[in-house]
Amino acid sequence: MDSSLVPVALCVAAAVVGIVLLIVLGVRSARRERERFQTLCAYAVRQGWLLLDRQATPTAPVGLAEAAKSRRSRLLMVRGRAGFPMWLSWHHWQETSSTSSYNSSTGRYESSSTTTTHNLTRYFLALAGRHPAMSVQRRTKLGGLLKSRRGLGTGDAEFDRAFLVSPKDSVPATRQLTAPMRQALLAGAVPPWSITDGLLVTAYDDVPTLENLEPRAAAIEWLATLLPR
Repeated sequence: MDSSLVPVALCVAAAVVGIVLLIVLGVRSARRERERFQTLCAYAVRQGWLLLDRQATPTAPVGLAEAAKSRRSRLLMVRGRAGFPMWLSWHHWQETSSTSSYNSSTGRYESSSTTTTHNLTRYFLALAGRHPAMSVQRRTKLGGLLKSRRGLGTGDAEFDRAFLVSPKDSVPATRQLTAPMRQALLAGAVPPWSITDGLLVTAYDDVPTLENLEPRAAAIEWLATLLPR
């Protein structure tokens, strides 16, 4: 072989090896994720969850059924507790953003793209009685310092600095924040939550796992007991 072609051949060989390694790693990663998902589903069934067909969910509320049919949906399950159904919905998707910047050394604009993976796991628990549509969100520390209360507030200064209740001018919404509820939220014992269409909802920006599946189900069940009867 012409000695001048040796570096080229080595570069080509290295590129081929790199591509093969990427393919192998991708296949192994996909296999591990598939096995993780199957293990999770088997564990959920043992805990009393029923796996639902994402394209046919007649037992789920309309809004939840529509979310299940989203292309982002990866899992939908239901389980009955104390006569009321609880659902788990997991969405997984990727978003790619592109940027363009000027490279002064080449005198050209160069583009680059970044892909970000997102997960959204939500628990939905049907509530007894009537409850207003509302949400409780954590405020930033700076926001709490600049304005100690937004909207009507609950009368609990520490809680109002730390959390925002929406709608901000709704008396029925603030009445949902009982003293035990405020204490649990301030202590981080329960996550922020919302109520929509008679469903109590908690949301997490990660995937359901063997470790968090049941603790999070227990958390939303406890939340329901803290709401006024």
